[in-house]
Amino acid sequence: MLQTIIDVQRDIYLAFAGHIKTFAQDGNWGALAAFLPMGIVFGAVHAMTPGHS
Repeated sequence: MLQTIIDVQRDIYLAFAGHIKTFAQDGNWGALAAFLPMGIVFGAVHAMTPGHS
């Protein structure tokens, strides 16, 4: 279970990195705003990892 949580967190982090890189290159605020709700998911998954309970 813990490995699954870590894998999900890594996948979300990498997706964020890709979207931020795209935003930095073309400045498309709409694309960035569409992805920001995933921050809530990232925070929730991150909170389930060791050291946050």
